[in-house]
Amino acid sequence: MGKKLRFEWDKANQDHIAIHGVTTDEVEEVFSRPVYEIPADRDEPRNLCVGPTAKERFLAIAYTMREGNVRVVTAFPASRKQRKQYAKAFCKQQSNE
Repeated sequence: MGKKLRFEWDKANQDHIAIHGVTTDEVEEVFSRPVYEIPADRDEPRNLCVGPTAKERFLAIAYTMREGNVRVVTAFPASRKQRKQYAKAFCKQQSNE
């Protein structure tokens, strides 16, 4: 995601990610790096992405775009399967370059 993203944070989504031991700074770090996108079907279009923080902690982040802002629904440590999907996607991209 090339351009500078704006995030829509409020008490509800900050408290929700805190339950999973994730901070807003970590979420924003993930979006500043390459992420693996997994589209999700919902009434409101939501996506799931997986990516590393600056300290290489892999997070899974469910979010939607609202008026050009990233609205985080939840974020939690990525599962082993999600980390493997990320690695596979980026190994494949690098081999195609």
